[in-house]
Amino acid sequence: MGTSDEIGEGLEREDVETEAANEAVRRRPWLAWTAGEVRARDPLSLWRTLPPSAMWDAFRPVLDEMRLNVANLLARTEVAQPGGVYEAEVTAARLGDAIAWRQCARLARQGAHWSGGDKGPMAHQRAVDLRATCFWMAIAQGDAWSHVPLLSMLADVDYADRPEHYAELLSQIAGDLPDTSDPAAGAIALGLPRLPRTEAKTDCRTADEAPARVTGAEALRAALDDTAPKGTRAKVLVAGDISNLPSHMRRVGEALREPLAIREWPDPECLRERLTAEFPWCADVIARICMDIHLARRIGGKAFRLAPTVFVGAPGAGKSRLALRMAELVAAERGPRFATATGAGMSDNRMLAGTARGWATAEPGWVSRTMSETMCSNPVLLVDELDKIGGGDANGRAQHTLISLTEATTARRFSDEGLGAVIDASRCTWIFTANDRKGIDPVLRARLRFLSVPLPRPQDFPVLIHGICRDLAAEFGGAGPDALPELMPEVAAALERGFRDGRLSARGLAKLVRRAIEGAAEAEAAQPRH
Repeated sequence: MGTSDEIGEGLEREDVETEAANEAVRRRPWLAWTAGEVRARDPLSLWRTLPPSAMWDAFRPVLDEMRLNVANLLARTEVAQPGGVYEAEVTAARLGDAIAWRQCARLARQGAHWSGGDKGPMAHQRAVDLRATCFWMAIAQGDAWSHVPLLSMLADVDYADRPEHYAELLSQIAGDLPDTSDPAAGAIALGLPRLPRTEAKTDCRTADEAPARVTGAEALRAALDDTAPKGTRAKVLVAGDISNLPSHMRRVGEALREPLAIREWPDPECLRERLTAEFPWCADVIARICMDIHLARRIGGKAFRLAPTVFVGAPGAGKSRLALRMAELVAAERGPRFATATGAGMSDNRMLAGTARGWATAEPGWVSRTMSETMCSNPVLLVDELDKIGGGDANGRAQHTLISLTEATTARRFSDEGLGAVIDASRCTWIFTANDRKGIDPVLRARLRFLSVPLPRPQDFPVLIHGICRDLAAEFGGAGPDALPELMPEVAAALERGFRDGRLSARGLAKLVRRAIEGAAEAEAAQPRH
């Protein structure tokens, strides 16, 4: 039995610990909440009272229930119905996909379904709550970048609606902001403007002092500040021993071991002018791409990286030619190099992830090979016919591997099975083409941006002919379209009538032009020489 002094000291320690615990609960009341208390609250108000990390740590079953309830609420909108623009996003969000929740925040802006379409203040507030809840759910499911818009929305909460622990809530969320060398990339993805820079201050701390924690608005400002990698090179090989690789694979690994070039953004107006001249029927698609480039340059982003994009449209719309020509022009403007692949014959994920060591056919993945061949850390990767990628689960589905490669967070540590190494593929730009988005895995669909490419119009015939001739000349290594044999006037007139009447598609036109030019070349060769 302890002495009276020991008992007194023990009671005093208990009092101190109790007081500290009470102070912690006062500052962070959610520490004392029960699952029943969380369930009793309005799920669309939790973003103003509870940090998402607490939901994941302490109330996982309640989070699962809330995820389904909010997803069902989003599904009531017309654009989330089967066949709607947001069908894939809501489906993926219901399954717990973090990036889908961030994208559903756009859908939440359409909050008119509240209160029977009422446009009053209450309906507006519920739409705001729904949008913030989408970001809140994205964080709870693991999307670090959604801390930025959630902090911004919390800063706009009316004073009357702020809980007593509002400052601690801001501090908690700001403390979880993503730690990255290129936060401007996240700001671009979220469509946020850059906030003013803060002046650098002299660090007067001693070696033993811990760094001060940045919270609230300062953390938000720091997240949007342009701290992209300095210089023009970036490290790509994150981890892995490449010393025991076969010689042809070791060359790839050694190329990735050195920091690779970072290609910067091209001139958006120059790109728009040249692409629109060659693809006038795609003016809206081109404008959307160039808007991204304008925003990136406005924010101050350094490394070229477009959001993963799918050019979707009917056969013969010129999707593949547009994607390829865009990559060529970006490279010509000192942008990133590019590589192409087709999804039609891709039956497993070995081309993307590599063939594992130990197999006689072991090879690095396509992404690693492209970066090593181009010596570029942010190449443009073109995949044609994404909706036609096949295969089963036995050897890994290519579309499942693309889920990791198209999300910057997971692409930073992508495992190349051939090299047996981890690479940073987060700077790559992915451009896909597809005839129908329904052939794409729903979770992958939620990570992609779809741009509809229309069919060429009758008035686009002269531009089409010139483009077809240019591609044909390039195929045979010619100096340009002027080096090709001329089409007979009656043949050109017949082709134009067929296209304007709708009897010829752009693809059919290209086949007939090729046949006519080949015939003209044969006729020229048959003429007697004097």
